[in-house]
Amino acid sequence: MSGHGFTDAARELVDWFSVLVLGGVAGGAVRALALPEHSWKRRVTYIAIGALCALFVGGLVAVLTIQMFKIEGTTATIVTLSASSFMLGLGGEVLVTALTNKIFGRNGAK
Repeated sequence: MSGHGFTDAARELVDWFSVLVLGGVAGGAVRALALPEHSWKRRVTYIAIGALCALFVGGLVAVLTIQMFKIEGTTATIVTLSASSFMLGLGGEVLVTALTNKIFGRNGAK
């Protein structure tokens, strides 16, 4: 394998990560702006959690969606990846809160 093939693969991976993170940031931003009663610090937290959830779970959700609905083609794949990461960004904080409550109990101690 030549160095050029590795460079192309690395660029493609960065592109996919960029789509995931941008979708998560957008979803987190929508959630942060939809809840004006929270502080700016909390809003930034929504955006960060949205980006992280989309980055680490968005690819899995997109792959499962692509397989379930038999989505084909580059454009459709990118749209599915974008939509998945946006939805995870939008609901990331809710997902994290639900999981931590389930694991650690509502008050942090089980």
